[in-house]
Amino acid sequence: EGTLLSNLASFLYGQGEPGEALRCGEAALTCFRDIGDRSLQGIVMGNLANLQKAHLQHAQALETYRAALLIHREMGMTQLEGMTLGNLANLLRDLGRYNEARIEYERALAALRRVGNLREEGNVLGGLGVLERVRGDTALARELFEQAAGIMRQVDDRAYLGIWLNELGDLSLAEGDLEGAIAQHDEVLALCTGWPPALSRAHAG
Repeated sequence: EGTLLSNLASFLYGQGEPGEALRCGEAALTCFRDIGDRSLQGIVMGNLANLQKAHLQHAQALETYRAALLIHREMGMTQLEGMTLGNLANLLRDLGRYNEARIEYERALAALRRVGNLREEGNVLGGLGVLERVRGDTALARELFEQAAGIMRQVDDRAYLGIWLNELGDLSLAEGDLEGAIAQHDEVLALCTGWPPALSRAHAG
């Protein structure tokens, strides 16, 4: 029943019903607590925190992320620890708690590198790049976005490659590098359409 409720929560969230998804997530957590399954409690807590964040329940999400982290560490689930630390860092960044966010990003990178999860490492680097951009260190932000994009090329994740290339394009535009911005956004468009970059732009125009 807990697994069914957890899957239903994910489905409802994807359908744009975060309130119903949140209720299903909470019910799933209760089920796994009742049977004493610590590993699944941690997993569901991490998902529930994501739902709480989407539902703008920021204080609850922070608490739930941290509770999930305690379980991940207790159970030796390093990959989930790293992913949850990255989500926690993103929330702290969005709340303007930049120093705390940086600490959690660094912890996330350390955990993900220990288990060799390159894709999630790339996304944490990108999240850290967003942090540096909002803090005003555009040079460091660019370096981090380039690292993130390079990893996404390596693991062939076109969706997240597009996200980090878009960030690079926005940085280039803000710095007055119109040619660089066009090239980076052109590549994003190519990823979306499947056309080669130059043809993609011509086709879109």
